[in-house]
Amino acid sequence: MKLQYFMKGLGIGIVFTSIILLVATGGTNQTPTLGDQEITEKAKILGMVTQDQYLKKTMTDEQVIEKAKQLGMVTQEEYSNKTIEEEQIIEKAKELGMVTQEEYSNKIMTDEQIIAKAKELGMVFQAAMTDESSIPKEEPAVDNTGTNAILVVTKGMNSIEISKKLEELGVVEDWEEFERYLEINDFDGIMRSGTFRIDKTANFETIAKILTKSKN
Repeated sequence: MKLQYFMKGLGIGIVFTSIILLVATGGTNQTPTLGDQEITEKAKILGMVTQDQYLKKTMTDEQVIEKAKQLGMVTQEEYSNKTIEEEQIIEKAKELGMVTQEEYSNKIMTDEQIIAKAKELGMVFQAAMTDESSIPKEEPAVDNTGTNAILVVTKGMNSIEISKKLEELGVVEDWEEFERYLEINDFDGIMRSGTFRIDKTANFETIAKILTKSKN
């Protein structure tokens, strides 16, 4: 009987002691709890920021627009207004008699076009008005029996017309190239009138000397 009471008392004591130890230690497997301040500091070390800091870092719409303007961008409204303004300027300029650079370039006539247009209007070169010999004569254009060509130059013909005629006769391959040669070497303003027999194999210098006055 005494042994029975002893065993009961011993068991109760063990249970009671275990309960006291468990309460005192808070459990042996429980993870230590961090405070809010400790969590915040740890998060900052890991590169995180607070919600307030994130909102301050984010740019407003106005700031984005201002930054974009500094980079040369414009709003859709500004672009539309600018386009309309340019069109209005062009329209107003045309009303004042102005033309665009492209229209101006297309309007300019070459010397050849001016001469052709003037002839259509009944105009002649001044030299032709004082010399009847300027009237073109019916002459053979090409000597088909050899390498020579017959060129008739009437008074008033300019170097462009003569160069083109030489190309037609087969004396030069490119009349524009020959014309440039005449201009560069100051032959273009001293062309003679008359009938010339020219070797088709002659070079530019020989042809120019035949068609011009003597040049020192």
